[in-house]
Amino acid sequence: MRYLSDRDLRMLIALASVGAHYRPLNLQGLDLTGADLKFAFLKDANLTDANLSGANLENASMFGAYLHDANLTGANLRNADLTYSYLRGAKFVNADLRGAKFSGAMFKDTDFTGAIIDATTIGL
Repeated sequence: MRYLSDRDLRMLIALASVGAHYRPLNLQGLDLTGADLKFAFLKDANLTDANLSGANLENASMFGAYLHDANLTGANLRNADLTYSYLRGAKFVNADLRGAKFSGAMFKDTDFTGAIIDATTIGL
């Protein structure tokens, strides 16, 4: 059950990612099912055990994010930047990964079953 609306979630991300006050967000274990996080700035965010199934993460900046055991089943990650992210146990089942960047990402037990990739997906 989600407690934060998409609007409140975007406000939280915006407030945490500006100027001298920047600090990585801790969204560990949150249910973000179907959240609209298009263009979200989630650099170095802790998304361990987060449920992002069906979420829209198109063009999201997730550079260095920690996605240990995160569920991204059916999520839209078109053109998302997951460079140097930690993806151990993450589930990208049926996720749209066209144009996503995974350069330097750490994969172990990561599930890409049915994921949509193409020539623009980098690092897989």
